Amino acid sequence: MEAEDDIEFSDDLRTQELQSVKTIYPGCRVDYQALSGAIEVPLKIELGIEIKLVEPDTPSQGSDHPVLKKPSETLSQSPDQVLTKQTVHNLPPITLTFCLPENYPYDEAPAFTIQSSVLSKSITTGLTEDLLQMWNDYKDQILFNMIDFLMERAQSELLVTTVDFTDPEQYYNIIDYNKTVLQKEFDMQTFTCEICQEDYKGSVCLEFECRHAFCNQCLYDYFSSVITTGEVDKVHCPNFECTKKFVETRKEYSNLETWMERNFPVEEIINVLLTPSISLALLTKILKSHGTPEEVESGIKRYQEMFKKSQYEFIGNLLPNRLVDCPRTGCSEVIFRKDLNDKLVVCPRCAYAFCNDCQNSWHARFVICKKLADKGNNYLGVPVDDIEYYLLLEKDSYERKALRSKYGRARMKRAIDEFQMDQLFNKMLHEDKSVVACPNCEIGIEKTDGCNKMKCSQCLTNFCFLCGEIIGPNYDHFSLPDSTCYKKLFVGMAGAEEDHLNPIGVLDDD
Repeated sequence: MEAEDDIEFSDDLRTQELQSVKTIYPGCRVDYQALSGAIEVPLKIELGIEIKLVEPDTPSQGSDHPVLKKPSETLSQSPDQVLTKQTVHNLPPITLTFCLPENYPYDEAPAFTIQSSVLSKSITTGLTEDLLQMWNDYKDQILFNMIDFLMERAQSELLVTTVDFTDPEQYYNIIDYNKTVLQKEFDMQTFTCEICQEDYKGSVCLEFECRHAFCNQCLYDYFSSVITTGEVDKVHCPNFECTKKFVETRKEYSNLETWMERNFPVEEIINVLLTPSISLALLTKILKSHGTPEEVESGIKRYQEMFKKSQYEFIGNLLPNRLVDCPRTGCSEVIFRKDLNDKLVVCPRCAYAFCNDCQNSWHARFVICKKLADKGNNYLGVPVDDIEYYLLLEKDSYERKALRSKYGRARMKRAIDEFQMDQLFNKMLHEDKSVVACPNCEIGIEKTDGCNKMKCSQCLTNFCFLCGEIIGPNYDHFSLPDSTCYKKLFVGMAGAEEDHLNPIGVLDDD
């Protein structure tokens, strides 16, 4: 349809009306020779409207067009029928196509059609009837009134409707359209960069979700700098208030009581902490504004690695038993353990399966393994100080609940059981001289008779009952003069008080 903006003044009322409409609505496409035109009526909802992608009620329910319905036509969906939803402020426009017949405006109504990719047939039919009735009421030049009415009525119709889609492609097309319109509007505005304090058009700026805007150059310089220096905590909106809020939120998140008060499950805590302050898509867009493809790729990769490392350290302080380093040589993956009761850990990076206790390759649950030496005085990662403090607290106290949340209820119970067993065992060792602990597997061994050369029935380790030292299969520990247990093979053995004075292999002169 060819628009002729420089057409001369005409005595024809139809041409005059088309010229007026073109002046008022520059976006209107007009063909003066055919006395026809078309205009797109934008569907902009200031307060926003929620669009939903819903599961079809029946397989036969088509995806021919979206369903923007009147309230009386809209069926309520159960939560499981709504697959996803999002609020948008712009929908594809309504197209009004019109043609002015020979007897228009007094004796014949304009010919027109209303087309929309989002409005249901009942709405477009209703709007068509309203416009036709408008001409019947006036029987005069009505084109401007029709367009004006359509713009106002379309907005009021949308304010009380819902948009349901059964076709994912249509649903995401609407989302993309909304983003495109918002970006065009943003590009045409002027913003003052909060870093350099210069004014720029939106086309060379970027706005965060918090509505703070900065020029692309300043954002590129800022983020590329903090990523290079490793300051990943600064990768967020640079606005002072946002920075202040970020610091306060991080401090709040470092307190386990924050999560307890909100009753967050552990998986959700991890999800929140591992979600960057700004999306990778947005960060990529910022770096792309002035960086080469190689710089963008390396910058994003470096940020992801540092962010993960930083947040895992943060989580490690908050939930110390949830993280474990992959023991495989060359793999530096930090693994989050969802189930603290399961000793099996599988590295998501190298697929190495290992035991959390001994750090060796997985040996099945029925094999008893020796736990690695704890870093510090703790049981299953729970410090002894926390265990002793827990035992002093009231049964239903808030402090006990906090400790159970920090280490896990089952792990806390196991740690307390092991701690109390050790206490009893140590007491028994102190009071009963016939019981010692194996120096290798630490199992308790009672000596009822025989010499002081012992062999653990659990791990088959040879050791000295007197000093607890691991020894060889022979008797050198008791027969060599420089040994601490020289001549003490039979010390403590009933009826051997005199014999123990003779070293092994040496007979009295008598």
